[in-house]
Amino acid sequence: MAGIAHRLGSTINAAIEHARKTAIEARADLRKEVGAAANVQTRTGTKKETERYKVSTSTWWKPWTWGDTETIESTTYASYEYIATADAIERLVNYTHESAADLERTFNNIVSMSALRTDLKRALIEELNTGSQAFDPAEFRSTLEGTLNQLALPELQLDIGACSQFISSKFSGKVRSEKKREALRQTLRESLDLVLEKLLAGLDTAIQKLSSDLENARDSLEKKFTAGLQSELAQLKKDFAAQETESKRYGDLVTICRAGLAEAAVFAHSSTRG
Repeated sequence: MAGIAHRLGSTINAAIEHARKTAIEARADLRKEVGAAANVQTRTGTKKETERYKVSTSTWWKPWTWGDTETIESTTYASYEYIATADAIERLVNYTHESAADLERTFNNIVSMSALRTDLKRALIEELNTGSQAFDPAEFRSTLEGTLNQLALPELQLDIGACSQFISSKFSGKVRSEKKREALRQTLRESLDLVLEKLLAGLDTAIQKLSSDLENARDSLEKKFTAGLQSELAQLKKDFAAQETESKRYGDLVTICRAGLAEAAVFAHSSTRG
């Protein structure tokens, strides 16, 4: 039974290690994607500029027109660069939703209860087949199933909130000046970092809960199978003690029988001589 407990414990330990390794990879992927999400593009716009000015319409040979003017409009078009606030908000929201969805899929696939159940059953059967044929497999499967039925994998809880407000509360429309554009980029980076922190905090909490639940399941199985081993050893000691008592009784009986046979032989010899 000690071998069974160790084998099952090793199987669960492998699941715990896989969960922690996957979490590390997920953290690295999230950080990498922040850099791409922060790269908001600058757009080019065109603005129409109209200038109005007055020109003289007087004619020197027509004194009555002297002082007359008219307004002339001059229209020009100039290009300018800007960052659309909507673009920055869209990148933030997309990163948040896509990262949260990816993280949930990753976490839900870290440990499959059906796969874990299959691995543990396989480990149990292999251990029984390698030297535990005297044990009742049904009893061990029942113990294993009872422990696994009490194991409920935690859910990933991600509380991000209305992340778009991080930007919309400070900027709107087209941000044109270079100074304000840089301020918008900085706000986007800070907002992404804040979302990242919340995502990672949710992941860490879920991984810790998952690891703790798996460790408790492992310890419970090891305790149950170790208790079974102790019970078996106690029974063996009891059986051995009973066997020793029976052997002693048998030895005493043999001694008595031998003594009786010796006395009978002496009696028979005496009778013959008489």
